[in-house]
Amino acid sequence: MCKYIQGMNSQLRQQQMGTVRTRWMNYYILFLWFSLVSIHFSQTARLPVVAILNFEGRGISQQEANILTGRLTSELGDTKSVSIIEREQVDRILAELGFQQAGCTTIECAVRLGKLLRVEF
Repeated sequence: MCKYIQGMNSQLRQQQMGTVRTRWMNYYILFLWFSLVSIHFSQTARLPVVAILNFEGRGISQQEANILTGRLTSELGDTKSVSIIEREQVDRILAELGFQQAGCTTIECAVRLGKLLRVEF
């Protein structure tokens, strides 16, 4: 009878250890899941939205100003620190709103354009 009780005690201890291991494994899996979710959301954080208007050629040709505009857009987009509205999208939105970008050379005009396009910068 004593060996039977010892065997049952041994089985009970093994079950308890298995339960403890399972519990710790569940905690570990839960910790990993929360870590992965937090990493995902930290990497997909909302980036500032930027619209870059065409530069006006002062002292350089308009073609050179357009090249500089494209270069700035490309370089800024490569940083992955901002979300840039595509040039075609900006032109389409401004056309729908009936806004003429030509002649918009003041800060107030740029601010008004930014509000129309719903950009932050």
